[in-house]
Amino acid sequence: MGLREIALDFSLLRQGLSIEHEFGAAAFAELVRVGRFLEHAFYESGSLCRTERGVTFVLLNPPLRMGAFGSARLLFDGVPVAAERSSFEVEGGGHSRPFSEIDPLHPMVLAPGQRVRFFMELDPPGPGRHEVRLELKSVAIPPLVWIEIFDTVRAGTDP
Repeated sequence: MGLREIALDFSLLRQGLSIEHEFGAAAFAELVRVGRFLEHAFYESGSLCRTERGVTFVLLNPPLRMGAFGSARLLFDGVPVAAERSSFEVEGGGHSRPFSEIDPLHPMVLAPGQRVRFFMELDPPGPGRHEVRLELKSVAIPPLVWIEIFDTVRAGTDP
């Protein structure tokens, strides 16, 4: 984790405390509830699975955040997964595409309502809960957005 990521996390914490101070604990609790709802709306529960080559998971991509992304990065338990070892496949797309091929001229396009399966080639993870972080940089809106998933890796097979 770099200083930029830590600064962004502290900025988010500072904004949350500001909301709690200005609007009260109930408003802050509701904001957290909405954030948890969005996480569950994006992530297909139980889809974090071990495969022969690593780990896979599915995002449901509701029409709340979609578009074209000029870069993407996956982290597993805080460790970046190399772009050539990360890939995605849009349901009905027929083939997976490595993150190393994503750029502003060849973006990752996520349409509303499409399921997207992500793959990470990595050593088999240990037991217990793990953190997956998907970072996306929009072509149209430069700020970085991310989705964090906390789940137990289940046994699975390559799709």
